[in-house]
Amino acid sequence: MAESDKLTWAGPFAVREWITSFLDRSDCDWPPEVPGVYAVSLEKWQERPSESNTILYVGCSENLLGRVGDLVSVLLGFYDSGAGAKPIGRHSGWKIRKFCCASPHVRSIMIGDLFFGWAATSVPCHSCIETELVQRLKPEKECQAGTSRVACCCPL
Repeated sequence: MAESDKLTWAGPFAVREWITSFLDRSDCDWPPEVPGVYAVSLEKWQERPSESNTILYVGCSENLLGRVGDLVSVLLGFYDSGAGAKPIGRHSGWKIRKFCCASPHVRSIMIGDLFFGWAATSVPCHSCIETELVQRLKPEKECQAGTSRVACCCPL
């Protein structure tokens, strides 16, 4: 059994519904402030993301809450200073937005219709789990820049 098969995932959450839950003050799920991995997909998954769910992106962080916050703000467009400037910000999620929005005549993907979720990790480290998930889930090449450059911290 692969290490990523042992993860317990929160989600998937539709971006639109997740954000709306904050605006209308309904009960919503927050990512924990712990190491973990997260995924963004075009389709809703059961229990855990799979390659058949059209995975756009897989990432990892030492702090899921902060990283998912960065992801969502970038998905909403808070990364570009305009006038064709290079995308700025703390998350490469701008590639997901570009994939969804840059060619509306080719793709008509609404950011709010994307799904995402996360899983806390322990051993091996979040960076190793991310690498394993990228290999297994095969995220969209236009969205996934590669894997984390975080050094492995596995005790193995």
